[in-house]
Amino acid sequence: MVVLEDDRNQYPSYKAGTVVRSQVLTTYPALRTTLAKLNDLIDDATIAHLNFLVEAQRKLTRRSCQEFLLQKDFYTHNYDYIFPYIQKAIMAKS
Repeated sequence: MVVLEDDRNQYPSYKAGTVVRSQVLTTYPALRTTLAKLNDLIDDATIAHLNFLVEAQRKLTRRSCQEFLLQKDFYTHNYDYIFPYIQKAIMAKS
């Protein structure tokens, strides 16, 4: 497999960000701190690699997310509720 260069700027850069309803942050105040830790953690190269793991190597999205967060010393089982958000980011880029 070869990664092609986007020399025509066909695809925009992947800038991961969070959008959360204030009601959710009120209900889960620890989520604000958790999401802040994700800032600047996912860039174009990272999302391309995660997509490769899921699409080409057929790894489960959840497992790929867990491994990525473990490598970044971020993952604990207390953060299981955040995986759907990361999975959405990976699948949206696919």
